[in-house]
Amino acid sequence: ELTSDEVIEAVNPCISESRKVRFGNAVRNRSYSVCLVVEGLCDFGNVSAAFRSADALGVQSVHVVSTDANKRCLHSC
Repeated sequence: ELTSDEVIEAVNPCISESRKVRFGNAVRNRSYSVCLVVEGLCDFGNVSAAFRSADALGVQSVHVVSTDANKRCLHSC
């Protein structure tokens, strides 16, 4: 498993300086202090959208809460 710094070092010769800055900013802006909790969504597309939004915002922790009612909903959609 590589760290973020190791990945950036590995691709360093292949990317422009502006892209290196963007990668560095994305890594520094990640957050483990905020957690997205998804509960009661009946559409897998909505769950996927929530995950993509969390990723775009730098949120590194997502929890999906499922109850018996939610499981029935996911299977019936």
